[in-house]
Amino acid sequence: MNSTDAVYRSLGKLIRGRRLDAKLTQGELAERVGLTRVSITQIERGRQKVLIHTLYVIAEALGVNANALLPPLVTNERPYCQICGFDFEAVYGEGRKHYNDAYHVKRASSKKASKKGKDGSALRLCPNCHRFLELNPQLTTEDLSRLVHRGVDGRQELQSK
Repeated sequence: MNSTDAVYRSLGKLIRGRRLDAKLTQGELAERVGLTRVSITQIERGRQKVLIHTLYVIAEALGVNANALLPPLVTNERPYCQICGFDFEAVYGEGRKHYNDAYHVKRASSKKASKKGKDGSALRLCPNCHRFLELNPQLTTEDLSRLVHRGVDGRQELQSK
């Protein structure tokens, strides 16, 4: 097994997790993106490679930013917040680029509330985004990402949750 296989397996796990969060079946997602249910199954298992335009269609069907479906790089990754894009290395310098938090994603479909997501996934976040999610447990990482990237006053949206 090579690193390419690992990337596609991670991508598949992320897609599956977001699909479950959206309460969609594989067939429903397939219909929304114009693929077969078997293709979705193979993508979620990491056995089928996904074209970049298909990844965007899948993300749109799941109501998330395409970046939310991309697994973090294992080596030579430039550290940044996976919600707001804060670049740790640019601000803190090479020696202090690890000043970030790991936020363990909780799956809505999980029976037990636990620190780690069903697949153990974690996001790299800046302390601000991490704290915001801790103080607003009703928000998902996608909710915060939408607020940050819309550039609008999110207070009205927060009050409606």
